[in-house]
Amino acid sequence: MAKYFKIGFPLLLFMVLFIACRKDAPVDEDGLIVTARQECFVSNIEVLGVDYVTVRSTAPVIDTT
Repeated sequence: MAKYFKIGFPLLLFMVLFIACRKDAPVDEDGLIVTARQECFVSNIEVLGVDYVTVRSTAPVIDTT
């Protein structure tokens, strides 16, 4: 049993690390993910002032129509 653990555990660890480090989605120069999807979803809007401090005081209501 210990023999299988000594062989299987490092192999399993290597496979998990290999899959976790894979980068499938390309990223543009602004750090946004580039996809071929046509759908768009806006969940939040953050308005910043010239000093990069959030200006809005309440959560905006987004009209989906």
